[in-house]
Amino acid sequence: MVAEIETNQFSLFPVASLDEINKMRKDLSKFKKMKKTKEDLEKHHNMEVLLKSDVYTRLSSMVDRIERAFNLIIAEDVRAIIVYRFLEGHDRYETICKFDLCERSIDRKIFEGIESIANTFKLWEVIQ
Repeated sequence: MVAEIETNQFSLFPVASLDEINKMRKDLSKFKKMKKTKEDLEKHHNMEVLLKSDVYTRLSSMVDRIERAFNLIIAEDVRAIIVYRFLEGHDRYETICKFDLCERSIDRKIFEGIESIANTFKLWEVIQ
């Protein structure tokens, strides 16, 4: 006899809730601005001072985590769409035009990518 495990009872990797996924979507929408701000601070300020700054530390940590999580998206097509949409900062319409897929497919792949990143953050215990 094989024991059955319900999917909502056990998961090897934690799964982000819909609220956590929506929060990640908002964070990803701000990614390009966060990265540009981080780069500008590094260019125009002393690194010793920046490393003592809570704002810079949080900003740098978030940018680095998002970039790491992007790289952990397994599906190449999903990763390409997420990179174009959020890492490069293009809007939804530009993303739909760039990739030869229907709107629903693009939206589904964007959701899959955001979900992957949110699940990675959950695994790293960045979100509880």
